[in-house]
Amino acid sequence: MTGTVLVGTRDGLYTLAVDGERWSVVDHVLHGHEITCVLPMPDTPHTIWVGTYGDGLLVTRDGGGLWEPVDIDATFVRALCALPGQPSALLVGTEPANIFWSTDGGKTWQDAGLYTWPQASSWHLPYSPRAGAVRTFAVHPKAPHRLFAGIEVGGLLRSDDSGRSWHLQGNLHPDVHTLAAHPADPDILLAATGGGVYLSRDAGTSWTCLVDAYTRAVIYHPARPHIAFAGPARQVGREGRILATKNGGATWILASTGLPVPMPGMVDAFSIAGQPSTLRLLAVLSDGRLIWSEVDRMAWRPVPVSLHGVRCCAFTEPHVESSHG
Repeated sequence: MTGTVLVGTRDGLYTLAVDGERWSVVDHVLHGHEITCVLPMPDTPHTIWVGTYGDGLLVTRDGGGLWEPVDIDATFVRALCALPGQPSALLVGTEPANIFWSTDGGKTWQDAGLYTWPQASSWHLPYSPRAGAVRTFAVHPKAPHRLFAGIEVGGLLRSDDSGRSWHLQGNLHPDVHTLAAHPADPDILLAATGGGVYLSRDAGTSWTCLVDAYTRAVIYHPARPHIAFAGPARQVGREGRILATKNGGATWILASTGLPVPMPGMVDAFSIAGQPSTLRLLAVLSDGRLIWSEVDRMAWRPVPVSLHGVRCCAFTEPHVESSHG
């Protein structure tokens, strides 16, 4: 595999070049910023959005040379989402829990006003005085008007108008960390929650628990959607493992080759990319390390560059050709 990976850390954003087994640091920018999420825009390759913990939303439109603060009423940004087929559309999830969206590349912004909802008074975080956090978004190219967002701790939100309005939906566990859209079927979703891994087959209306353990990360194989990965743990932030399913979630097997089981920490986030024959899975661990494995030959190893306090990562070439057979 050859490509580029953006890695957000507690001290800035790294650009890594990947060439087979070789990894190298190309750049390190935004020193002093704690990066929580990073989004290279798929249809505008020089535009990268970055969310920070304490310094709001930042953007570069020249590939990283110049970074500008974005004028939204949010200091703590937790999630970013691009809308398929709309190269100028962006969603931003924040702490306390709120959503901002732009349809003109960030020139103007709309505020969903989640903080005005009666339910917002019950949203909370175990580690922060702020009222909940929008931690994740999910959208499918076949239904780009239909969006989902997960609130830690608050539940599942759905929008049927590209993010302009939202409502709470379904019986999902309220501590929502990650939502993953099935690559072939827009009605199927996986969710990583404080109560485990859940599956919906009816666009989030109802949910079934597949793995009963605290989980922060879940992801689908982009070309073979019957395969998915999850990172559950026995305790919050501790004693984690990596599991895989090859039958759509009916059964799960250990996929932790190369790692101690249980791990001292757990998986906080996954990212996957490459060509079908060279797909790589990255895992951000709760102790700030970044590890990787080839998807078809699971064997985890550390990314061989000096990185500390990793919070998030994203491939700049994230798409593969799907063959949903």
